[in-house]
Amino acid sequence: MRVDEVRSLFLEFFKEKGHRIYPSDSLVPNIPDPSLLFTGAGMNQFKNYFLGSATPLSLRVASSQKCLRTVDIERVGRTFSHHTFFEMLGNFSFGDYFKREAILFAWEFLTKWLKISPEKLIVTVFEDDKTAYNIWRDEIEMPEDKLFSFGEDTNYWPANAPSDGPNGPCGPCSEIYYDFGKEYGCGLPTCSVDCDCNRFVEVWNLVFMEFDRQDKGKLVPLKKKNIDTGMGLERISAVMQNVVSNFDIDVFKIIIKHIVNLVKIEYVPSSEEGTRVKRIADHSRALTFLIADGVSPSNEGRGYVERRILRRAVRDGMNLGMEKPFLYKVVPVVCEVMGKAYPELKDKHIHIARVIKAEEEKFLETVESGMKMLEETIKGLKDSGTKIFPGESAFKLYDTYGFPVDLTESILHEKGFKLDISEYEKALSEQKAMSRAGSKIASEIFNTSEIDEIRNILAETKYLGDETLSAEVTLEGIILKGKLTPRYPEENFLPLEDEIVIITDHSPFYPESGGQCADTGYLKTDDTIFEVTDTQKAEKYILHIGKLKQGCLKTGMKIKAEVSPERREMIAANHTATHLLHYALRSILGPTVEQSGSLVLSDRLRFDYSMSQPPSEHEIRAIEELVNQRIRENANVSARTMGLEQAKKMGATALFSEKYADTVRVLSIGDYSKELCGGSHIKQTGEIGYFRIISDASISSGIRRIEALTGREALKKTYELERILDQSASLLQTTIHQVPHKIKQLSERLEQTQMQLANYHKEENRQIADALLERAIHIPIAQAGLKLITEIVEGKTIEDLRLIADHIRNRGETVIALLATARDNKANMLLMLTPRLCSDDFNAVSLIKEIAPIIEGSGGGRKDLAQAGGKRADKLTDALTHFANLIKSRIGGIKRG
Repeated sequence: MRVDEVRSLFLEFFKEKGHRIYPSDSLVPNIPDPSLLFTGAGMNQFKNYFLGSATPLSLRVASSQKCLRTVDIERVGRTFSHHTFFEMLGNFSFGDYFKREAILFAWEFLTKWLKISPEKLIVTVFEDDKTAYNIWRDEIEMPEDKLFSFGEDTNYWPANAPSDGPNGPCGPCSEIYYDFGKEYGCGLPTCSVDCDCNRFVEVWNLVFMEFDRQDKGKLVPLKKKNIDTGMGLERISAVMQNVVSNFDIDVFKIIIKHIVNLVKIEYVPSSEEGTRVKRIADHSRALTFLIADGVSPSNEGRGYVERRILRRAVRDGMNLGMEKPFLYKVVPVVCEVMGKAYPELKDKHIHIARVIKAEEEKFLETVESGMKMLEETIKGLKDSGTKIFPGESAFKLYDTYGFPVDLTESILHEKGFKLDISEYEKALSEQKAMSRAGSKIASEIFNTSEIDEIRNILAETKYLGDETLSAEVTLEGIILKGKLTPRYPEENFLPLEDEIVIITDHSPFYPESGGQCADTGYLKTDDTIFEVTDTQKAEKYILHIGKLKQGCLKTGMKIKAEVSPERREMIAANHTATHLLHYALRSILGPTVEQSGSLVLSDRLRFDYSMSQPPSEHEIRAIEELVNQRIRENANVSARTMGLEQAKKMGATALFSEKYADTVRVLSIGDYSKELCGGSHIKQTGEIGYFRIISDASISSGIRRIEALTGREALKKTYELERILDQSASLLQTTIHQVPHKIKQLSERLEQTQMQLANYHKEENRQIADALLERAIHIPIAQAGLKLITEIVEGKTIEDLRLIADHIRNRGETVIALLATARDNKANMLLMLTPRLCSDDFNAVSLIKEIAPIIEGSGGGRKDLAQAGGKRADKLTDALTHFANLIKSRIGGIKRG
């Protein structure tokens, strides 16, 4: 039975059992949980239903959920069943059915619908869960030699919750295992379901969420008991296809075959090469779905995880002999084998491949640049005899070249070195501390008790901002420092600098969402003024954040909510302009262009879109002109609320990375643009006035960003550019039309002057080198002569000293030259030895390190050329004198090569 068939059968079974079938949520969680980077379980999209903070459309639901986990990434490819990307089949009950039905459903599906022999199934339960044990034994008639009881470390969710926490919903679980047979076991007489061998594989976990864990391990029964089950699609498919390894199921076999053809090796699953092929297959699925869900490679958050996955796969390819981008060629195969369940992949496969190819090319360049620095550092370590690679150097590789630390560690391991990981992590944490900016997350404003109390008062804040910018509302909640208070300020206490949060029953204020910035304005009565400086949303409540300027606030009072009308008008114009820009991009650059994000502010807008190659200047102007043409046509802008499926049928564009409700708002512009959008918009395109693109740049692999202005801000920018052009013409003493020609003339003259200056410096450095050789100290050595140069060369850079040293070396004489210079009160020294003088005991690196402390500095380099820098420019003469004496004292030990 193929993977697609197993998935369809599961959903069909639970539909027959009265479950509402939900589509998979995005890999980017659609819940306000900053700790959750990716959707890692089927229950994630239903979290608010389990917590009671939202009402489900059905009390019983089922889904096949795309999941991504990286906790076991090191085991991917090495075991039969670990993956980064996988699908989780699950059925859920929100206070409807409980243990008995969950167990009966699972047993019926496995044995009747999938026709798995009951003899092959084994069950575990929590040791104190007598109810589940009895259902399995008495109703299912599971033999007791196939029914095991274990402790809270294995049969409780979360594991060890009663003893160790965390506080919150929890409960025992029952796990169903498939027995592949003794031939797949470890052979030990003690081999059983809890053995780590490959004989037994867990296929389904039934979680009975029935307790609220409180302080000191107190388990309080929940008012509504829930069911949360999960069955790995890949694992149960392996069972149905009678293979032990998930990598032998139909979808993986096709992908692996394609990879093997690309890398041109013999595929032996148990070999190291086989492990790499399996890992590439797994990672290619993860990358395809991540990019399809709108995640772009970057250096932080989700994008950083995606980039690490991609680079691991590319690194595996490099170890299999792939020197050029190859991973992008796997994308069409992944989209084909997964396309029946996820048809959107076929529409996006060109974009996904472009993003991966661009990132592969970027990484291969990174590897080339980083490898040079890495090899130089390793060579220096070999010279000094140490096996510990500095963490600072690893951080520099990461920070400067984007060279991942896991790749650094891997290469170091191959060469017999060890990374000082603590020093690396210290440098990384210091950088993060410097760049970390404070961010306010609306969901953190509430404590759980405050949420519950607000829910008892108010079901939701009804948004009025599409109809009016001013309304009388009732103040339902005041939050000060995370706590609800009935009044602000307290009697005889007026600290009006406090930032507080106001919740009302209705509100015309638009909370920041969908890329649109928050409304600002005022909440007012005759004697009270509250300035709203930010508007956010938590669950179904609009949060008005700001400061009290006058009077006092009390819950239950009537107050007038007034949105700043001019600012909202500018935001609405910019938001409608982003829709016109999206339409223009697809019209000019092609239908494969997709929105990847946007930001709508009052003074500007930006729009992120998928494209690996930069559009030409002509295309940018064509996009800008098409937007302005639609503005001049003054088309109607209208919004309608309808069912999601109806919106899709009428051709409305949706962001695949977004999770939409069953009822959506469709924003239409004329007869050429339809998008799902809940934001603020104008009534006619002519209200935008004028649109101007000010920049287009790449922000990550396959993703570009346009920044633009509208209306007055666009005109201001135009006037500013005209003023700069006029000033430039005046300075160049020409007309504005001749400015480019004049600049070209000046640039050519400057280039000629710079060449002449470079030739002058080259000749000057050659003459200095000749003069230094003339003044050199002659020291007899082994029937020949050695010239010793120790001089301060005034007004020169360290690069000049290198050029002078090159001239000296090229003269072919036997020379030791220590050249020094001082700039900005800092000392620099360059030491050059004729290569035939160098040995392990006598070389530039060891010598420069001896004299560097004199100028309070340090140094390093190659055996024949090293440099040092220090704080004490006033000590350069002392350093040179010491060096001359040092060479004279050691001259007898020098042997010419």
